[in-house]
Amino acid sequence: MDLSTEDLRDDAGVRVSSRSRNLFLDRKKKSIASNRTKLTNNNKKIDSLVGLKKEKFMLNDAIYKLSLPLPLPSSSYLSLLSSISSTYNIFGKYLNFLQPDFLTLTLQRTSIVQAFDWIIPIIQKNPSLINRLPPR
Repeated sequence: MDLSTEDLRDDAGVRVSSRSRNLFLDRKKKSIASNRTKLTNNNKKIDSLVGLKKEKFMLNDAIYKLSLPLPLPSSSYLSLLSSISSTYNIFGKYLNFLQPDFLTLTLQRTSIVQAFDWIIPIIQKNPSLINRLPPR
């Protein structure tokens, strides 16, 4: 009996030739391989989308945290800082630096109108600083 025409029975008990069965098995293997490839590609897409969502969430979380008011330092730290500042006049020295000019660098980042809350008390304490302010 020739192997290509040999009769075999499939799972349902129907006679199937060896060649038909081999063709069926080859197609099934190719289909399984194709499905595995598609599944792998889909898993990669899902992983990349999850990664993007995670990065977007982290970015939004960071932006949200930046929008929150800064926590206030402890009162002991503030008292220590104020005593050091008054002893060594750090604030006055800091404002009088010309290289780099911290006052104008800070004002370049914000408009003078936005800086009124903090610039007016500084100029009241040291009126000579008004000459360093940029013109309108």
